[in-house]
Parts: sequence; C-alpha cells; structure tokens
Amino acid sequence: MKTRLKQASDKGKSPKSRLDMELRKAGLTHRHPPAPKDGNCLFHAMNDQLIRRGRVSQSATKVRCDLVNYLRSNPTTPDGTHFREFIKHRAWDTYLRRMAMDGEWGDWIALWGLINMFEIPVAVVSSLGETGLNIIHPGAGYENEATRDMALLGHEAELHYHSLEPIAAQKPLLRNQSKNTAKEK
Repeated sequence: MKTRLKQASDKGKSPKSRLDMELRKAGLTHRHPPAPKDGNCLFHAMNDQLIRRGRVSQSATKVRCDLVNYLRSNPTTPDGTHFREFIKHRAWDTYLRRMAMDGEWGDWIALWGLINMFEIPVAVVSSLGETGLNIIHPGAGYENEATRDMALLGHEAELHYHSLEPIAAQKPLLRNQSKNTAKEK
C-alpha cells in the first residue's frame, strides 16, 4: 500500500524532480556547468566525465565523431546481433548518418558505444524511479567498481543527460546495483 501511494505521488513530478530524488538516494549530485540542452548532452556529459576521470578533454563534436566511427566498425551486440535489428526499417547507415549530425540525441546504442569505445563502466541514474541506478560495464569480467573509476551520468528519461559527481559528504551507493555488460563480440 505504501509503495502504491509513493508511486502515485511521484507520477505528478517532472522528470528532473524525479532524477534529483534518485540522485540524492544514490549520494550523487550534478556537476557544473550543466550539460547544454542542445541535443548533444550525452556527448557533453561523457566528455565532462572523461575530464573528471583525468582523461584529456575533447569537444562534444569530437566525442560524437569518434563514436560514429567506432559504431561503424563495431556494429553488433555481445551475442553478435547487428544493431540494425533495433532500428526502424533496419537502416543502419541512415542511423550512423543521423548520429553524426550535431544536435542528434544520443540513444542507448550511442551510450553502449561510448562505454565500449572508452572502456569505462558507467553508472546511469535515471528519472524512471525503481530502475533508478544501473551500472553498465564495457565487458564481461570488468571488476573495478570504485566510484572514481566510473563515469557518472544522470538521465531525465527521453529528455536530457547530466554529468554527475559524488556528494562530498556522502559515500555513493554504487555497489550491488544492477549490472549490465556492453561488450561486443
């Protein structure tokens, strides 16, 4: 009964409010400056996470370009299924052309590609509530789960990606969460 009441009260909240609630539960907060809402937010947020992890800064445009080239060379899921199977009319070349365009929103295929291309696990906190925190690893057997070694992204479902960081006074709750693997072949 209590769960139903909570779910009913959460439905009226904006995706941003729900995301902020999930971030507090996970011990995370938004990094500043925020990712621009220009259709490139996934690429801005991932670049910011690369900087947070001590990697060389790139532009969102460069991250996008590198991703498209990576997906062109690595077009399958871990079980060998080509990504065209998940795209309308199976138009993989059209998908890649669109994804190369400035302002084209990054989807789960783009996120999967970034995780594997950069070979870093990503913790994604979603505004979707019960599925709030998922950790996606670049490959089977990747055991390093230290917060400092993960990219931390927030996702307002179907709207916007955010770059995140741990709240200084709290230890993030990233262990023992849902784990997915995003390794090809």
